[in-house]
Parts: sequence; C-alpha cells; structure tokens
Amino acid sequence: MSLLPPGMRSLGCRVVYLCRDPKDALVSRLHFENKAFPGTDLSMDRCFSMFCKGFSPYGPFWDHCLEYWRESMARPDSVLFLKYEEIKSDPTQVVRKLAKFLGVPLTEEEERSGVAQEVKRRSRGLGKPHEPGDGGGVGLHR
Repeated sequence: MSLLPPGMRSLGCRVVYLCRDPKDALVSRLHFENKAFPGTDLSMDRCFSMFCKGFSPYGPFWDHCLEYWRESMARPDSVLFLKYEEIKSDPTQVVRKLAKFLGVPLTEEEERSGVAQEVKRRSRGLGKPHEPGDGGGVGLHR
C-alpha cells in the first residue's frame, strides 16, 4: 500500500493487487525493456541482477508483493490479492471473485446467462504482451 497515495486508506477505496510469478515477471520485463529501448540489449544476467537489487518501476518485487498479500489477509474486504496465473487458468472464477469483492456479485440470472464467461471472452488481450508506448508498462530505471 506504500505505493499508493496516502489518502487511499482513509477514503475506503478497494484495492485489487495483481501478482505474477517472479520468474515470469522477470522474463516479461526483459522482453519489454529490450523492445521498448532498442539497442540497449539488456542481458538476462543484467536484468536478473537489477531485479534482485530491487531496480524496478515499483521497487523490490518481494517488498510490494508481500506488503499487499499481508494487507489482503488483514483487510480482505478492502484488498484483493490476485495471481496472474489464476486469471490465466480460471478467468471465469476470477471474474466471480472480483465481482463479489467489488460488491456487485453476479446474480443467479447472470450466472445462468454466462456473464462471467462473456467477460472472459471479451478479454481477448489477456496474456497479450504490451507494446512499447501503449501505456501498459514502465521501464526499469537504469
């Protein structure tokens, strides 16, 4: 929560935190950096070293990941901790979980009519890599 504006807690906002397997996050970051900054040729060794030292747009991976997980345990009505891998493996269940967390659980009619499956179908970009400049990421600090 330390990455959010100070007033977030007092406003009663709900927070959804999305965590990704660190290995996959590292590889994704490496590919993004090399595509976003052509000619820099960031190596896996250098990227790994930077990752381990906490050089990332959001600080050390484990610090913020653990911080949000702890917050989700302490305040489950305010912080939802999701894993990217869960979204990929069972997006329909995650839609249900997210709707409930946001205070708008799917009705029986919505369940029967396949609303969760429709959200999954319309989320075609799920797993699509970000293109540099599309607003989908922030570069490593070099």
